[in-house]
Parts: sequence; C-alpha cells; structure tokens
Amino acid sequence: LWYPVYWLSGAVKAMTAIVSAYTAFVLVRLIPQALAIPSPAQLAAANLELQQQIQARLVVEAQIQQLNEELEAKVAQRTQELVDTTLQAKDLAERLNLSIDAARLGTWDWNLLTDEIAWNDYCVVLLDDPGAATYTYHDWEGRVHPDDLAGVLAALEVAKTTYADYAAEYRVVRSDGSWRWLSGFGRFYRDRDQRPVRMAGVLSDITDRKQSQAELDTQALELLRANALAEQRNQELDRFSYIVSHDLKAPLRGIANLAQWIEDDLTDIDPDTQANLELLRSRVYRMEAMINGLLDYARLGNLPSSLENFAVEDLLAEVVDSLNIPDTFKLDLPSHLPPITTNRLLLGRVLANLIGNAYKHHDRPKGTIRVTARPLGNVWEFTVADDGAGIPAESRERIFDIFQTLSTKDKNNTGIGLSIVKRIVENQEGEIEIVERAEDSARSSARGVTFRFTWVEPR
Repeated sequence: LWYPVYWLSGAVKAMTAIVSAYTAFVLVRLIPQALAIPSPAQLAAANLELQQQIQARLVVEAQIQQLNEELEAKVAQRTQELVDTTLQAKDLAERLNLSIDAARLGTWDWNLLTDEIAWNDYCVVLLDDPGAATYTYHDWEGRVHPDDLAGVLAALEVAKTTYADYAAEYRVVRSDGSWRWLSGFGRFYRDRDQRPVRMAGVLSDITDRKQSQAELDTQALELLRANALAEQRNQELDRFSYIVSHDLKAPLRGIANLAQWIEDDLTDIDPDTQANLELLRSRVYRMEAMINGLLDYARLGNLPSSLENFAVEDLLAEVVDSLNIPDTFKLDLPSHLPPITTNRLLLGRVLANLIGNAYKHHDRPKGTIRVTARPLGNVWEFTVADDGAGIPAESRERIFDIFQTLSTKDKNNTGIGLSIVKRIVENQEGEIEIVERAEDSARSSARGVTFRFTWVEPR
C-alpha cells in the first residue's frame, strides 16, 4: 500500500544520504590533516618550548623595563644637572656682573671679521659715547688721545703677533674737551688656523690713580730736594761743629790756663781773688761742657745706626764700669734677660746718662740705684730709680727741656743731658717719663725718682 507519508520519508532519507555523502567527501579530504595532528608527547614538548619562550620573553621584558627605568633616571639626573649647571652659570654670571659693576669696569668684545665692537653701559660712560646702535673699531680709535694712539696700536700689534695679552694705559678725549686716563686689558681669540677673529677685554678708569701718582712723584721730588737740603745742612753742621770744637773751645782753654798762670804767679793772693779765679775757671769749664753738650745734641742725627745683638746685662756692666760709681752706692741690676738687637751705642748712652744722674745728683754720699728691664714683644721697658732727693712735681714737665736744671747752685750741670736722652729715645720710637708714685700725690716733693723709658727693637 502506498501512503503519502512515504514521500516525505523518502525525501528525508534522500536528503540524509546526500548529506552523508557530502560529509564523507569532506572527511576524506580532512583525513591527511587529521593524520598530521601531533601526538600528546609532541604537544607536551611544544607546550614546554612555548613556556620557555614565554619565560625568556618575560625576562627580556623585565630587562627592557629595568633599562628603561635606568635610562629615565639618567635622563632625569642629566636634566637636573643641566638645570643646576644653568643655575650655577646664571649665578656666576650675576656675580661676574656684580663684580664688574662694583669694580666699575667696562667690558668690550671686538669682532675682527665684522670690525664691530660690543661694549657694556660703563664703556659708554668711559668713552663718552652718545649711545649708537652699533660701534666699530674706528669709534674707539677716534676717542684715544692722539699722543697715546701710537703706543696703544703698538701694544695691540704685539699682542696679536706674539700671542700675549694686551695691556695699555692711555687717555681718551671726552666731548667737553677734558680727558680721562683708562687702563685696557684684552686677549685675542683665534680660529683653527690660528688667525685672530675676536678680541675681548675690560676698561677701567685710572684717572685718580694717575693724579695720585703725579702727586707722589711731586712729593718724591720734593723729598729728594729736602734730603739734599738736609744733607747740605748736615755738612754745614759738621763745619759748624768743627768751628765750635777748635775756634770756640780753644780760647776757653786759654782763659782757664791764663787764670791758672795768674794764680801761680801771685805769691800772696787774698781769699777773694783766689775765689774769683776759681769761679772764672769753673765758668770756663761749664761753658766748655755746654758747648760739648750742644755738639752732642746736634750730632744725634749723624750717629751710626748699626744694629747689634747683645746681652743687656753686658751693656749695663760696661756702663757702670765707665761711670766710676763710688762704692758707697748699691747697684741693683737685672739678670737673666734675653738678648736685644738694637743700636748698642745709643742705648748705652741713655742708660749711662740716667744712671750717672742717679748718683751725681744724689743728696747723700751713699744710696741705692735700681735698674730694671723687661721685653714686651718688640718693645723693651727700662726703669732707673734712686733714693735721692727726688724731683718736685712742678719741675717734672720741664726737666727734659734743653738747658733746664733743678738748681742754679749746680755749676757743673748744663741741663742738656736729659734733652739728649729724650731725643735719642724718641728717635727710637720710644717714650720717656718720670713714674708717678702714690706718695707723690700726697706731697709736692718725695725722696727718690724713677725714670721709665721704652725702646723699640727693630723686627
């Protein structure tokens, strides 16, 4: 029996058969590819190799990342260094400009290829330039004083040919006709072929220095004239000293001898006449002593100024030995002192005068004289003290004046000795004084006196 449903079933089966045939056809073509699929062992090996490649790539990526970070750090460091260098350069430039402004320097830069010169504002002031847009070598050359131009150009040529620095001092003429002294310093800069292509330098105003130099030269000339005049005066003084020594002292000695001869010739001489003759001789001796003192005072500037190194104790011993001080006087002298380097003759003269006065003008036949000395750096301090009659307070101001004596009864005292002492001490840049003691303020006169003086030892 045939039913309509069979048509449908047959159609489905036919279609299934067609699909199955097509599937078989496709599978036949895929069989070679299926046979080419690796085995599990091959897949495992491939998987392991892939993992190793992945791991190696991760290591490379990590290294690249590290290199990148290091590169970024170096870039940041270099950037910071460039920033710091820029700030330092700016700071140095500011300091340089400050120094240039403080020193009042004019800076200039000369391009030898274009002949143009660039200079700062102070150069404009120094050269009295009105302020043009550009400046050339001829602008500068036109301001140099004609009398100085040849020397400046010669200095430039020497610097260019000998590779030395340029230095010159010259005058520039200003618009009002006045002129100023300038000091120029510069240096040539060269290309690879050693040809000068640029020159840079500074200018400074030295007008005040030149004026001071001129004043110093004038003063030096005046000093030379003064020295020549002083030398002439010294020669005149020497001639005067010779005249005094021979032409004045000789008659005095003749008068003294004449008085002695008169006294010897008189067989019966009354006391008044004898006293007058002794007074005459004493006045002659006093006059001769005053002449000797004046000569000593005048010759102080001509005494030898040689320096010696010696012991102060040795000098004091020589001074005391030369004075013939009576044994009734006790001397207290310093010891264990360092050596001194100075003019031995002058120091000995001061000590001899002060120590001699201490016993010559003592009011008693015996007494004590005390000498001290101590170094204070390059200054020595000496004292000479005695226990004699002392010096009244009202007389201490004038005791160092020439021809000043405490008593008119002392016919042998010329009043010149302490003046010589003071002059010697002051010529050695020292000071001399009478030491004020506590008891001096209570009474106008006190026993004993202490002279203190300082003596500068040359370094």
